[in-house]
Amino acid sequence: MRVPHLLFSVALLCYFLSACGYWWNVRRHRRTTFVLATIGVAVGFLTQSVALLLYARAVGRPPFATFSEILILFSWVVALVYLVAEMRYRTGSLGIFLVPLAFLATFFALLIFQYTVQLDPKVRSVWFGMHIVFAFAGLAAFALIFGAGLMYIIQESQLKSKKIGAFYYRFPSLESLDSINATAQSFGFPFLTFGLIAGIIWAGAAKGSLLRWDFQYTLPLLVTWLMYAVLFIGRLAGGWRGRKPSVLAVLGFCVAVLTYFLHTAK
Repeated sequence: MRVPHLLFSVALLCYFLSACGYWWNVRRHRRTTFVLATIGVAVGFLTQSVALLLYARAVGRPPFATFSEILILFSWVVALVYLVAEMRYRTGSLGIFLVPLAFLATFFALLIFQYTVQLDPKVRSVWFGMHIVFAFAGLAAFALIFGAGLMYIIQESQLKSKKIGAFYYRFPSLESLDSINATAQSFGFPFLTFGLIAGIIWAGAAKGSLLRWDFQYTLPLLVTWLMYAVLFIGRLAGGWRGRKPSVLAVLGFCVAVLTYFLHTAK
């Protein structure tokens, strides 16, 4: 297990240096700093990908059995969604908020890492695998919404107060941020819904009935789903734009992360 742990540590260092680079670039706008920080994220992501593959091979199963493994997967997904979003939108600023998330998740994962070979027979199910895949796909989209929403709030606040700071010159326009938010929302909510349905089916099969839920852990997930359902319907049918969906996106992501970690840490 030494090689995967070493590679995870290298990824952690890459995310830390990249996060510092993005924040340094806010004050000292240099193209070279941004490029180096982005390369750092890419190297960290690739290193972490190799580490996950080696770890999965060593334990003989997918790496989602322990809370520390869930944290590692979360950081990997956040890094992936940032790199994809940066290639797609060319904002040059999403890394300010997303890369620190990847760093913190990796840091806490390594702090409490547990090596467990045995996998609970209850999770050896196609439905459980679908639950994990869709849940993390949704969480990845929500991470992007969180970053874009936070930037929208900061950008709009500076414009309204007429106190232009360093962020103003680094962030995309309000229209672009709202567009990123809406696009990610259109993917994130369906993924969350599919993940929740797959989880209910898996739990029902494990307990012998679809009606036998562990509400202590399921209810927070339903609350999170309801929050994003309101945001999704509000944008689709209510024409919500601007600050309101951005604020809800930031709050929703905080609730979603807390809910996911409480759910997976049981």
